[in-house]
Amino acid sequence: MKKIALGNCSKPAWDVCDFHAEGCCDPAKCMAMICHAAGVRMPIMSLKNKALFATVFGMTKVALVRRSLIRKGLYVDCPYAQEDKIFELPCLEQGDMSKDYIRWPLPEMTAEEKRMQLKAQWKILLSATSIKMR
Repeated sequence: MKKIALGNCSKPAWDVCDFHAEGCCDPAKCMAMICHAAGVRMPIMSLKNKALFATVFGMTKVALVRRSLIRKGLYVDCPYAQEDKIFELPCLEQGDMSKDYIRWPLPEMTAEEKRMQLKAQWKILLSATSIKMR
């Protein structure tokens, strides 16, 4: 049985898995990994897809925008560094109680984190194809 790990939060399991998807695992990346594991091509990447050129152009544009944000030190995916601990919740103000999210500061992006995040963008883009990247 093949094992799949989805997302950076599953990084501790990558060594024992046959496939893994980097970054925060959105449905497109999950589908790409499942297709790879099943040994089938992603249906959207078929030459029968009349919007294939627009799809590939759009995917490339998204990867380039994400890379520009990473170069500025902004996270577009979870950090690769993971700590196995329980984090204290920040004190919430009254206005925060009604929000459906809690603002959580991320660490400043190191040069190594930027390098990994930048490289991952091409891996994410290529995960929809049969092209492998080391």
